[in-house]
Amino acid sequence: MAEDEEFPAFMPIVCGQIDDLPTQASNAVRIFISSTFTDTVQERNKLTKEVFPDLRRYCQGRGVEFEVVDMRWGVRDTATSDHLTSELCLQEIQHCKRISLGPSFVAILGNKYGYRPIPSTIPSEEYDTLLGLVRGQLTADEQQLMKDWFRQDANVVPPVHVLQPITTNLKDYYNEDEPEKRKQDRTLWWEIFKKLQCILRKAADCAVEEGVYSKEDMHRYHFSVTEDEVRQAIGGSGSDNNLFFFRDIQGIENHLESPITPKMLDITENGTIDTEAQSLLQNLKTEVIGKGKLHRFSIQWSPNGTGIDPSITEHAKYLDDFCETFRRSMKEMIDRSLEKRSKVQNHAAAQLYEEMLHHASFCAKKCSVIRGREDILKETSDYLSRHTGKPLVLHGVSGSGKTTIMAMIAKHARQWLGDSGVVIFRFLGTSVSSSSIQETLSSVCRQICYAYGVEQPSADILEDFTKLVQHFRHLLNTLPNSEKPLFLLLDSVDQLISQNDAHSMHWLPKNFHKDVHIAVSMLPKLYGCLDKLKETLLDEECYFETQPLPRDTGVEIVHGWLEEMKRTLTEKQMDAVTNAFQKCPRPIFLKLLCEKCSKWRSYDEIDESQLPSDVRIAITSLFEDLERKHGPILVSHALGYLTAAKNGRTQVELEDVLSCDDEVLNDVYQYWDPPDETVVRIPASLWKRIYYDIKEVIAERQAGGKTVIAWYHRQFWEAAQDRYLSSGAIKKKRHELLAKMFLGEFSKGTIRPITLTARGKAFDNADRHTSLQPLVFGDDVFNLRKLQELPHHLAEASMDDVLADQVLFNFNWLLTKLRAFSFLELMSDFQNTSEEVREPQFTVEMNKLEEMMYLASSNLKSDPFTLAGQLIGRLSDTRKDFHKLDELLNQAKNWVDGISMPLMSPRSTCLMPPGGPMRVTLAGHPTRVLKVACTRSNKYLVSACEDSQGHIMANVWDSATWEVIQTIHMNNSVPNLKGHLAMAISNDDRYLILAHRCLGIFDLTNGECLNKIEIDNSLVLTDVKTTDGLIMAGSMNCNRLYVWNITDGSNILQLQLPGTSSIPHVFLRNASSHVVAVRADANIHIIDLETKRTIWECPATKGNSDLVTSSILTSDEQEIIAGCSDGVIRVWQLEHDSEQPRLLLRGHKKSVTKLLINSKYQLISGSLDATLRVWELSNGSALFTLSGHDGAITCMTFIPNCDDNDEMIVSGSKDDKLKVWNTATGTLMNTLEGHSSWISDVTVVDGTHGMRVISACNDKTVKIWLPTQVMPSSLSRHDEGPPRCIAIATSGRYVTTSALRGVTKVWNANDGKCLHDIKIESKCLLTWPGKDDHILGGDSKGQIHCWNLLNGEEVWSYTAHTNPITHLCWGASMELISAGGSEAKLWNVSLSESVTSPQVVFVGHDDDITTVAVTKKEESNLVVTACKKGVLKIWSYDSGECCRTLSLNTKIECLAISRNNRYLATGSKDGTVAVWCLEAQRIGQQISTSHLSDDTVVCLVFTMDDKHLICGLFRGKKQLYMWDFQAQGEGSSRYLEGHHHAVQVAKLLSNGEYLLTSSRDCTLKIWHVASGKLVTSFDCQSQIKFCDVVEIGEHHWLVAAATKMAMVFLDATLTNQAGHKSFASGNGNTIKMEDVSASEPKHVTDKNATVTSAKETGRIGQRAPRSKACKLF
Repeated sequence: MAEDEEFPAFMPIVCGQIDDLPTQASNAVRIFISSTFTDTVQERNKLTKEVFPDLRRYCQGRGVEFEVVDMRWGVRDTATSDHLTSELCLQEIQHCKRISLGPSFVAILGNKYGYRPIPSTIPSEEYDTLLGLVRGQLTADEQQLMKDWFRQDANVVPPVHVLQPITTNLKDYYNEDEPEKRKQDRTLWWEIFKKLQCILRKAADCAVEEGVYSKEDMHRYHFSVTEDEVRQAIGGSGSDNNLFFFRDIQGIENHLESPITPKMLDITENGTIDTEAQSLLQNLKTEVIGKGKLHRFSIQWSPNGTGIDPSITEHAKYLDDFCETFRRSMKEMIDRSLEKRSKVQNHAAAQLYEEMLHHASFCAKKCSVIRGREDILKETSDYLSRHTGKPLVLHGVSGSGKTTIMAMIAKHARQWLGDSGVVIFRFLGTSVSSSSIQETLSSVCRQICYAYGVEQPSADILEDFTKLVQHFRHLLNTLPNSEKPLFLLLDSVDQLISQNDAHSMHWLPKNFHKDVHIAVSMLPKLYGCLDKLKETLLDEECYFETQPLPRDTGVEIVHGWLEEMKRTLTEKQMDAVTNAFQKCPRPIFLKLLCEKCSKWRSYDEIDESQLPSDVRIAITSLFEDLERKHGPILVSHALGYLTAAKNGRTQVELEDVLSCDDEVLNDVYQYWDPPDETVVRIPASLWKRIYYDIKEVIAERQAGGKTVIAWYHRQFWEAAQDRYLSSGAIKKKRHELLAKMFLGEFSKGTIRPITLTARGKAFDNADRHTSLQPLVFGDDVFNLRKLQELPHHLAEASMDDVLADQVLFNFNWLLTKLRAFSFLELMSDFQNTSEEVREPQFTVEMNKLEEMMYLASSNLKSDPFTLAGQLIGRLSDTRKDFHKLDELLNQAKNWVDGISMPLMSPRSTCLMPPGGPMRVTLAGHPTRVLKVACTRSNKYLVSACEDSQGHIMANVWDSATWEVIQTIHMNNSVPNLKGHLAMAISNDDRYLILAHRCLGIFDLTNGECLNKIEIDNSLVLTDVKTTDGLIMAGSMNCNRLYVWNITDGSNILQLQLPGTSSIPHVFLRNASSHVVAVRADANIHIIDLETKRTIWECPATKGNSDLVTSSILTSDEQEIIAGCSDGVIRVWQLEHDSEQPRLLLRGHKKSVTKLLINSKYQLISGSLDATLRVWELSNGSALFTLSGHDGAITCMTFIPNCDDNDEMIVSGSKDDKLKVWNTATGTLMNTLEGHSSWISDVTVVDGTHGMRVISACNDKTVKIWLPTQVMPSSLSRHDEGPPRCIAIATSGRYVTTSALRGVTKVWNANDGKCLHDIKIESKCLLTWPGKDDHILGGDSKGQIHCWNLLNGEEVWSYTAHTNPITHLCWGASMELISAGGSEAKLWNVSLSESVTSPQVVFVGHDDDITTVAVTKKEESNLVVTACKKGVLKIWSYDSGECCRTLSLNTKIECLAISRNNRYLATGSKDGTVAVWCLEAQRIGQQISTSHLSDDTVVCLVFTMDDKHLICGLFRGKKQLYMWDFQAQGEGSSRYLEGHHHAVQVAKLLSNGEYLLTSSRDCTLKIWHVASGKLVTSFDCQSQIKFCDVVEIGEHHWLVAAATKMAMVFLDATLTNQAGHKSFASGNGNTIKMEDVSASEPKHVTDKNATVTSAKETGRIGQRAPRSKACKLF
């Protein structure tokens, strides 16, 4: 397959191969710099100061890490003493070759060959041979010298002779207290070194001469460190990634007397040129390196004898040329490597390949040293052979070897399954894609599809967690077979982040067929994974607990590990290890022992009492060894910084932060100065040495697009935390420095003076050269590491002010993190902070901002670029009291002003501000939400609706985070629920039941459909209830009653009752032994479930087959209470002799919709008459009538224990509101406003955040409310009633509105404040062109008014009609046209005087005129009117004569006239749109017609070129149609997709290029007409029936809308400018946005988009692996 060609060994890895794996790809450029040290100081310094920072920026802008490894300076004396420097360098070269993307090695060679060391180890066979050849030539002292300094280490296999550390024989070599002795030992060492070197070279030369060894073999006794490094780089693979620079100083041989020359040239002790070294150098350049990637430079010796001198023009030019060549060459090599990546065709396959390869490599590494554990392997094999169809669960305490065992199982699984089997494994938490369950299952599903050769899952499946889990189960159920079984292994489930409720284990299948095998491992306590799994996986045989390692197994493992390292131990040493292991027989302890004993020499004496006895002591011993070896200050700080990380630490970050640490630098630079006084950093070698000593207990993983390191086991993190961060002051200090580093306070170009105390020097111009830390490196390349780490460190350091300025109240930060990560990840910054903040005002402002973010969550999740509008629209009126919020709003407005993308942004508060009852809006429903319910544990909320195809859909939400964790779909036998849906949750919270024409039983925890029961298509199930393992349901259109077993879906009862009346209500009674069925005609049956017979019946009420509309069973199960369609409530006693109701409760005027009974045996009833009533059930007395709603009561529920008051209820209504009542006093406690349509259902949840009301609505949302919190009063709106008309003054300074039963209001468009209340209800408003400070209004009494907008006073008024005025518009020559009743009139008007009489009257309609249109030509204009009866009349403008009458037989809702005045368009109530001719000879002739919908055409507008008619529709799947009305067939007609509810207004903007629409879906949208694309959108959070727009500048419009909730004033900016604009915050962080032109719109808000994931536009890197549950209100 194609993937095999593009990716090495793709299919073998897909199927589970772990042998002969290719190298993993890297995301880092890591170069090793090799050179002699003294002669390349100037080159290195210039590279460090000028080139490396530039290359680092260059790589960062491409999402790549850049690191330089320079081991030539900063080597501590301990490293010199141990002779380990060269070995460490060679390891680093191999590491660079392995991981570097592109260049990995650079050698800078001058005229000096350099230091030639003694080999630190010599194979013993070679050592004995060499000494044997020259023993006769050596003196006794020389022979003794060799014995003193080389000792055989038989623990190495094969044995080697080891050069002893200098301090072994020269004890005062490091004695700082006695300088003379130190000086003597150092002098003595160099004498010894020369003698040893001479002996070994003599022996090597002799061996070559006698043919014992080849010259090549013996060359290592002669070559320099630099040559050794070059050979290491050239050898093996990756040699193409080397770069060489030769620099020749002409004339240097003529200046041997200069003190500088020995630094630049190899000089013997007698002052002559070292010809041997020079010969070796020449050989290195010509023979070893050859031609390669080579750059040559030549310069003259400096006349002043200073070597390379930048003050000399020639030398300065050389250095510039050298640096430029270096820079250019590196970039070319980097670009070539990146280009190879860019050529990958299948990026999804590439991502999967890297993930699979990572886990295969991890598994192979684990298996390479495994010994023993045959017992667990046999148990696993036996378990799998039984084909139990259930997962194997391995659990054990941390460090008990679970991961190693799982790796062994993965390796052996191929043998168990056979060669054709498929083995898929993930070691969770070791890579970013295995850190969340969604990403893990995504990659697993894709791997399964490749393994079985089926189509890859769609993005729709991969991005929706519920669909993903269902698809995962489907793949397991359908693909594996006996010929190709599947084994899935998931190690360390507890390492998953909590997102998608991963630790609940609901996603894990508990049953599967025999050809599927699953194994998982976990800790027994962490996150409760094991306990939660045991709740649903009950079979104890599935669980395997790791046991302590047997002694013999431990010994075998030690031998295996040592064998892998080519080492062994003496018998006495092995006994010591064995005895220590028996004290703590755990794998992790054994691993630590092995790490310790692997460094023992065979001649080392071991004191058993000094060996650790448990894991913690072993880890502490490791730390102590590190501190002794590398220094306590360096180690404690380095490991402290590593441990303080939130998501691991890159090695560059560690070197950077150590270079920021003055205490570390003072410790490092005790004996020498930094090579360049202007660049002060720690030598790279210092951290590298520590890293190589701990790499076996360190794990590499991905975080923020970078490879990070972290402690592999939690015990190491805990031990390091206790040792290095237990002090509060130290912990704060470490986090503070990390925070400052990520803030860029030490970045290149920033001077951070330092005084090195031991050196007695001040470095006033010191630059630490740490990485730059902008929020964004380039276009959509985010600094994910900073975004992840900075808030954590600021909070831990209690840097509250900085946290506020740079993170929580920094617009740039908030927007960037929303774009780069998820909404939940952003809010975790607030959660993690809230516990740390101490200042009360800070807490208040932070809580207010956090609450605002949750209010805006549905918008921010679907489009991060709505952030500015949400902040301005919700917080503008609160800013004056809060300094930090005020500054944040200023930043948001600056961003709006500076951004170059289409945008609508509010000018003032127009959305629900924080501080009110509304807390969160849950979107993600394609249609009206029909039902909401909470589990009894209050852990989950379920919202159910009809999906876009007419079938059943339910979202399951986590009540702690309000994130969707499941979306359940069930196909109905007949699409279209027609508003009917039954839903129930079982008492144990395990099952969700959904029903309509079929019934589905779902596992609530994982969304799996357990049973689907098909019912007769002719009936609809109703009133589904579940209790005691039973499900019962009635039917709303027939006489059948059903009862099922909830566990297996089996039918217990299916009973057809006599007669035809339906059964809308059912109840279980007498411990679930009886079913009570309440029929629509009030016939009541009690059925015994055992006998399936009716044991009691109350006859139907005669004369009304649809009497019962609601019912309830009393708590004592003795009475049924029925609310009836006649408004009467009937109370029947069950199993009573009387067939008459015990009580008849009269009071409601319309049908009773809902009933509740409180603990005082009082009844609360809701009705279509918009009232609730409270009744005393003992005697039927009416206690209270609860009035306040303006629409029918649709739902209600109790609010238990709210403010210690169990008498409170909440009711929902057709008036779009919820109201909270105290039924004990009959008082209204609160009104909850925020929905934009009627309330369909309500429930409550008493969760982690306290009591909350949950409401479902026709507006397709669910909202979360704090029931006792009062609505804020800061919103500008009409309080009297819903708005009915709006008009903007032509200058955009004023907006005028009127409302039903209200007043006319004049608003300041700049700040949204009401200027004037005019005590007249206007039915229509009209702006006066050119008269910006005046407006006309028509009222319900038939009067036309002219008002002065400056003072709100009336200029004049006139009674124009006897009926309410329904329409005002301007005529062809600025005459006024009015319509009222069945007449329209044309008037001449002026500001100076009132009108007196009409010029023309248009009389002829026999019903009220609803709409008017007028042509605007130079002459022969027409007036068009339409009335309620659907009669259309076309009149002569000048004479009032009727030119044509057309009867459309349906109400005409809207009219439009084309720009060229040739066409008239009509939109009708029946969904028909037609275009008519207005030309003189063809007036009224129909040109085209189309039936667009089954409901009203609400608005019409012609495009500027009159080729298309844009139609706004009330219903249908698509509400905005662009009709090519002159085409034959469809032509260029198309739907403009984006609205999800009725389009109320459609207006062309003044240039005709854009279209503004408003909708009942609460959004204002602007479209690019030519392309039909959505340009920008604003969610007003309330239905918009009326809006207006006026141009106020180039590409700048004012949009004003009147909603139920508030007045909305928006600036619409639609620039066509190319290029980029930037917004920079005060700290210099810059976001660079791509310009979005009108023809290519981007970043469009759709509040109805699902909230399960956030947009990650252009994201480089991956999501942070862990985030806490967010605090909600």
